Amino acid sequence: MDTYPPPLICPPNVYNLWKPFAMELITDWEEKDISILLNHIKILCNHEEETYDYFIKWMAQMVQYPAIKTTLVLFQGAEGCGKGRLFTIIEKLIGSSKYLESCNPERDVWGNFNAPMANSFFVHLSELSKKSTQDSEQRIKALVTDPAIQINLKGKDAINTTSYHRFVVATNDDEPMNTHAGDRRKLMISSSNELKGNSDYFTELSKCIDDPNYIKSFFEYLKNIPDMDKFGSVPIPMTEYQKLLCELSITPIESFIKDMVTETDEEELVYSTKELFELFKDFLSNSKINYDVNVIKFGVRLTNLKLNGITTKHTKVGNLKHFDVPVLQKHYGIGCLI
Repeated sequence: MDTYPPPLICPPNVYNLWKPFAMELITDWEEKDISILLNHIKILCNHEEETYDYFIKWMAQMVQYPAIKTTLVLFQGAEGCGKGRLFTIIEKLIGSSKYLESCNPERDVWGNFNAPMANSFFVHLSELSKKSTQDSEQRIKALVTDPAIQINLKGKDAINTTSYHRFVVATNDDEPMNTHAGDRRKLMISSSNELKGNSDYFTELSKCIDDPNYIKSFFEYLKNIPDMDKFGSVPIPMTEYQKLLCELSITPIESFIKDMVTETDEEELVYSTKELFELFKDFLSNSKINYDVNVIKFGVRLTNLKLNGITTKHTKVGNLKHFDVPVLQKHYGIGCLI
């Protein structure tokens, strides 16, 4: 026995544990106008067309190619903005047995009691906070991309199984998770709060969500979006919200480098580590940033950033750091890129 979701082909001598999505089992249905569902998703994507287009394709890829893992999507918004309705739609699309919601992922998803992960497919991480994600950041990164997961069964030995899981985060927290420029694992969206308190709208939306004909119509819409086998090449949008979180997540040393390449007209800057450290201390003082570091730690942390545009050259007077200003400006999105 093993699990072979589409497009994988199950060998003839293996019993396939994969079960079809709930909407695949419905054959007798009436086609409905799903514009209300699509509009709701557009509102949750803050009316950003590129973000909306990506997330619709994200869902289409999920139902067309469930064996191929993709990115984590995070929705941040006030309570009552409609995030929960979206996840109800997804649960009805795929079926409750494939859907897992957890407000305690340290226990249910990557902890010692994560047996539900063995059968789940779509994992909704509910109300994550910055503290919980900082403590588990590496675990979350691994879950999004790793092809296997360890399942801890109560009273039994842990087992390793293939992971086809999709992960979505929903939170009210303004700063729920770290991110950085070029993040290839996450799409982070700050949803519009325009629907908060609109009871008439949610009453009408709930009627559609409770009608299997609307959910089946939406499922068929997703199934018929073309070229989802090439979804991996679709660029992940960088929302304004995610850009702001990038600024908050940047380390003081990166802030120093960004400031340094912003304030110069030179094509290249060259400093010894000692010279750089003195400039860095001035930057900390002027910025009123408390940061415990000495020259050795500074040099190691600067090297460990592994930023394109920073190279070390050995000379008779010692090691010199060379900063390629145009490359670093492009990395930080400084100036006009034509």
